[in-house]
Amino acid sequence: MIKEEVEPQETVEETEEIEEVKDVEYTGLCNNPYFPVKPDTFWNYKVQNPSDTYEYVSSFIEIANESFMEKIESKVFNADIKWLCLSDGLVQSEYSALMLEDDSQGMEFTTESYEGVTLPSPDKWIIGYKWDTRYRVRTTIIVEDEQVTFTGDIIIKNEIVLIESVTVPAGTFPEAFKIDSDKSMNISVDIGGTSMSFDAYTDISSWYAEDTGLVKQISKATCGTTTIELLYIEEKGI
Repeated sequence: MIKEEVEPQETVEETEEIEEVKDVEYTGLCNNPYFPVKPDTFWNYKVQNPSDTYEYVSSFIEIANESFMEKIESKVFNADIKWLCLSDGLVQSEYSALMLEDDSQGMEFTTESYEGVTLPSPDKWIIGYKWDTRYRVRTTIIVEDEQVTFTGDIIIKNEIVLIESVTVPAGTFPEAFKIDSDKSMNISVDIGGTSMSFDAYTDISSWYAEDTGLVKQISKATCGTTTIELLYIEEKGI
């Protein structure tokens, strides 16, 4: 008589547990079709600013139900950006991670607190929806050969203004959501009773496509205009 070998039931249970953990990457508060967070997927972008043209790659690691890390890699800078997933939407918890190019370039910020979200929850993606994002920050710069610590506020006022077609190297997205953002920065310090301040303003237009994420962004500041466009998306390990 030939005896059949039967795989232990534990193996099946272990497989089911692995699949359940993997599902966390696509569900929960972090699941936003306008900013899809997927493992082994790489968004490749091109940046053009007044002083340089370069590419960067965005990917996601440490994906959980309430947070994830966005990994940015380029020849200009590398960054690990922590995102928090809230009932109202997704928020970058560190302001310094928001900057690719604007009037505050060259400064390193420490975020003391934040309010609001960076991107709203999926049910709020309708024309006319408005929200604010606020950061309380501090930074140290050199003033007359001395290190001086400035503190201040960054306020970003956002509004979904249009659904329109946008074309970038990655293709044409016929129903992209356009978000207009007005960013104001006021950094100040008192030195020996004398108040000093730094003000900067940036106008930002961003286009997001469902199941794709950011496809284009144009930032206009005193230092010039910066354009970011999606080149292609690469999926690995599938």
